[in-house]
Amino acid sequence: MKEVEYFTWILPPSVWNKKPYPSRWKMTAEEAAGYGAISRVDASREVRLQGETPEEEAERQRGMLTNAWQSKGPKTLE
Repeated sequence: MKEVEYFTWILPPSVWNKKPYPSRWKMTAEEAAGYGAISRVDASREVRLQGETPEEEAERQRGMLTNAWQSKGPKTLE
């Protein structure tokens, strides 16, 4: 697993906003560059674990399931 940093970013003015404004969702630096972000809000830093391979990512997501019907199966007492 690798750690990926996400931030709220300050985005440039748009049709709906006359001044630069903070993004409504957190993005990585690469995603923010695609939106033309001006700067990041350092206080909004969030670190998320991400699988390095598709199999590792699928295993991580399975581990986060909360519904009983989605879990790996019933635990038996022995």
